[in-house]
Parts: sequence; structure tokens; C-alpha cells
Amino acid sequence: MTRKEKIAWAAGFVDGEGCITIQKSYAPSKQGWHAMSLMMRVTQKRRQPLDALASLFGGSAEPMKSRPYFDWTISAVQTANALREMLPYLILKRDQAELALEFYELQQERASSTVLSEEDRMVREFCYTELKALKVAA
Repeated sequence: MTRKEKIAWAAGFVDGEGCITIQKSYAPSKQGWHAMSLMMRVTQKRRQPLDALASLFGGSAEPMKSRPYFDWTISAVQTANALREMLPYLILKRDQAELALEFYELQQERASSTVLSEEDRMVREFCYTELKALKVAA
């Protein structure tokens, strides 16, 4: 298979089985705020499709401790790169992917800033809330 064909397969697999999310990590700060980061994951009983995703986008398929499943998770940078490649082929999760990429780009623009403006916080929170809403609608 060509890379383009593999990406199309991956998009279909992620469309049906994947999870695109913005994760909140609560940490004490002067602003009483939390960190937010983009991530993507797929959980399956069989490891082979997850290994295929890992070979395309990075990460690895790890056994879950609590259940007899494997979990493939990738970080913000890997997720953004994967979504950019899969975007033309995504159907069900296209809106989620577009919003996730908007969130990621905003985060990169402000990466050097140590203090977020109230507007930036509100936009990030909007992306978080909207992504959750898109999941419910799907």
C-alpha cells in the first residue's frame, strides 16, 4: 500500500474507533487555571491495527492494566500532524479534527507566553466544550 492509501485506511479506522480530545490537567497556579493539551487515542482488543497506526503517526500500542485491551495514544504534536494528513479522508470526525487543529494552532501561537490572557483562556475553553459537544452529536 502507498502512504496515501495507508492514511485513508487510518482515517476510516479513526473515524469509527478513535477519540480526538482536549485533555485538561489541573495544576495549582496563580491564575487557578489548568493546562490543556490535544491528544488522540484508539483502544482495541487486537493490537495489529494499533501497531499500523503507530507506524504511521508515532506512539505505540500498550496493554491496558484494567482491561484486556490495547491502547494507542499520541501527543499534541503527533495528533496535529496525523489529523492534517487524515483530514481529507475523515467523514464522521472531520468537524472534531478541524476544531482540534484550530485549538492546536492557537496553542502554538501562544506557546512562548507564560501568562494567558482571559480571551485566550475563553477560546481554549470554548474549543474544549465544543469538541465535547461534537462527540455527543456524532
